[in-house]
Amino acid sequence: MRIRVASSLTRRRRHWRRTVARGAVAAVLLAPFGAHAADNTTDFGSRILRQKPAVITGISGLSEADKGRVTLNAFAECMVGRSPGRVQTYLSMKADESHTEVYLDDFVVNSKCLGNGALTIPSVLMRGAIFRALYLRDFAKDPAGLAAVPIDFSVYASQDSDYYRRVSFGDCVARADFSTSAQFVRAQVGSTAENKALQQLKPRLSECLAKGASLTLNKSTLAAMLAEAVYREAQVGAATDSSGTMQ
Repeated sequence: MRIRVASSLTRRRRHWRRTVARGAVAAVLLAPFGAHAADNTTDFGSRILRQKPAVITGISGLSEADKGRVTLNAFAECMVGRSPGRVQTYLSMKADESHTEVYLDDFVVNSKCLGNGALTIPSVLMRGAIFRALYLRDFAKDPAGLAAVPIDFSVYASQDSDYYRRVSFGDCVARADFSTSAQFVRAQVGSTAENKALQQLKPRLSECLAKGASLTLNKSTLAAMLAEAVYREAQVGAATDSSGTMQ
């Protein structure tokens, strides 16, 4: 079986693929909707619980794009659960530099979350799925508020990069309606809750688009933009709440 996750992005993409023998079961596997990385572990007889693959179920009735997002989200949750240190290393790197792509390529291939399967995905969507997994892990039960001031994304990429423009747009939307943006990020893919949140965010999308600018979006790319913006805002907001000052 081969799983292919595609999108309508026309920008340059980076893809990962691992060949699978005929008849093999794909190992980018999914637990029932709503299951998070921490709920899907295997005890190997020690104090260390390791992330295990889950079975792809519960996706009948979804569009092909949403099925791809479900698969990708499960893969990212596995990566965050198995290798939090590598995730943090990746996220500390400049998003628009070539060595970051190389690092992510190696991380995906050697994550042990893919196994006997194949995954083809633009790196921007992979990045967004990782941030979604982090948000579910850190803030699903105890949502944090906004940072006091907008995140300076020039720390993570040059201001003339596509990444910077995308994530800055996502941050504008998140700050305009953080509660709904967070609901969209944590909602089950293709659910009523996700679609409702998307409808509520549509006016914010227009408001955040610079005058005279245009932007082609689909739900997958919007989800990736918002996931990073919401997580980084919540991360700084939580630090502010706990210390009384921004860190």
